[in-house]
Amino acid sequence: MRKVWALALTGLLAACGTPRIDTSSNGALQESIQEVSRSLSGEDRDAFDELVALARRESSAPDFLTGKPTPMTTLMQPVHGMTGKEMLAFWRGQDAVAKEEAAHQQTDALDALESINRSIVLADPVFLTATTMRATISNNLTVTLAEIDFVYQVRTRGRAMAWQEGDGFFSIDGGLEPGETRELVALPLGLRLPQTNFALAGKAVDEHPGAQVILTITGAKGADKKPILSGFAFLPSDELLDELRQRLPPQ
Repeated sequence: MRKVWALALTGLLAACGTPRIDTSSNGALQESIQEVSRSLSGEDRDAFDELVALARRESSAPDFLTGKPTPMTTLMQPVHGMTGKEMLAFWRGQDAVAKEEAAHQQTDALDALESINRSIVLADPVFLTATTMRATISNNLTVTLAEIDFVYQVRTRGRAMAWQEGDGFFSIDGGLEPGETRELVALPLGLRLPQTNFALAGKAVDEHPGAQVILTITGAKGADKKPILSGFAFLPSDELLDELRQRLPPQ
C-alpha cells in the first residue's frame, strides 16, 4: 500500500511541476511560453513554437471590427493552465472541428450556387466593348432579381487554362420578374479579377474558333437589394467554382 501511495504522490508532484501556460499577465504569459517550450521536444516543440508564432502574428494585426490589436493574453486565454501537450491536443481538436465545419460550409455553398445557376439562365453572351457585355437572362426563381454577379471564362474544351477570364454584374432596372426573360447589359465588377476587360474576352472568342464563353453566377440580389444567397463567402474560392462548373451542364 505504501508503495502505491508513493507512486501516486510522485505522479502528482510531477504533474504539478510541469510548466503550464499562464495568461494572468503579459509578462507571466511570455515567461510561461518559454518554460513550456523548453519542456517539449522534437515535433511537439516545433508545433508548439509554430502555434505561438501564429498567435503573435494574429495579436499584432488590428481586429476587423475594433481596429485594435488583440492582446496575446486574450487570444491564449482558452489554454490558460494547460501544459504544452495539453495545449497541442486542444488546438489539434479545435483544428479538426474547424476543418469539419469548413467542409460543411463549402458543401452548403456549392449546393446553393448550383441551385441558383440552374434557376437563372445566362445565354448568348456577346462582348461589346471593354466595359459592356450583353446576354439573355431567364429568371426561373420565385423571386424578382435586381442584380446578378457572375464570373466568365473564354476557354477551349480540353485546355487547362482559359484564354480570358473576369467578372461582371447585371444591374437590372425594373427587376427581372419570376418567369421573365430579357436581354440585358453587364458591366465589369473587378472584385475577383481587377483586370477584367470584356473587349479582350471578345477578341479571344474571335481568335480561337471553338472557344466557349462560360458564365457562372456567384451571387444575386432580390428586389430588396439583399443577397438571395447567404451563409457563405461573398467571393467563392477558385476551387469551389471549378467544382461548381463540373456539376453544371456544359454551356
